[in-house]
Amino acid sequence: MADSSQLTIELNPESFRLANNNNSQSSPVVVDLKSINWEDEELPLPVLSLIKTPAVLKKLNEAPGRSLHTYVHSLSQVNGRILTLISNLHSPSLDNALYTHMVPRQIRIYLHTLVVRCCRSGGEWIEFTPQRRRFQLAKDGKRPLFIELVLNVPSNSECLVEMDYETAFLRTTDYPADASSGVHVPGPALSFEESNEGRRVSVHGESLLILLPVPDFSMPYNVICLVCTVIALFYGNTFTVTTKL
Repeated sequence: MADSSQLTIELNPESFRLANNNNSQSSPVVVDLKSINWEDEELPLPVLSLIKTPAVLKKLNEAPGRSLHTYVHSLSQVNGRILTLISNLHSPSLDNALYTHMVPRQIRIYLHTLVVRCCRSGGEWIEFTPQRRRFQLAKDGKRPLFIELVLNVPSNSECLVEMDYETAFLRTTDYPADASSGVHVPGPALSFEESNEGRRVSVHGESLLILLPVPDFSMPYNVICLVCTVIALFYGNTFTVTTKL
């Protein structure tokens, strides 16, 4: 057993406060977990409360300057297109931003269709080549496809990463128990360095759900019933004819 068990809370007094802490609001706040009566009806741990100052509300209400959104454009379960929209609404550009995306092996990506286009506010979409590309091809049953791009995202612009895909027709034993639920594709990630703060920031996109072509799993049962019926009819007629002669 440990001799002490303490919870240390370090907070910004301008934005947060401890709602049920009678002590001073100085930071950090140390809470001794061994001295807490866990059978007390009141909440034993301190509750973090947000101080709604005008500066904090403005920061919460403003839209994020850099975001990543992923969606699928598909009309069938056979093929489609994966699109990722990179938004940079701030004035400094994102230099040497690392874009990574991992795609499961059930989704066959056509790498020659990978296109990156950018558009400034009110301008036209212009295609450009990434600084560096690196692909780790998928292997059935072993590893997914890994895509890595180094991009320069201009300021006050949006970039679109597009690639076509085709869903794989798997073996019957490779399908999960709920085959009709589809396959989950992890969202891409964009990692870049903030020029003003000098820290590394990662932005993640949404995960996708892509439906796979599913065979009719009742066909083996239908074939067995049909074959057994034919054999029964043939054997019954043959047995009747041979016993009457």
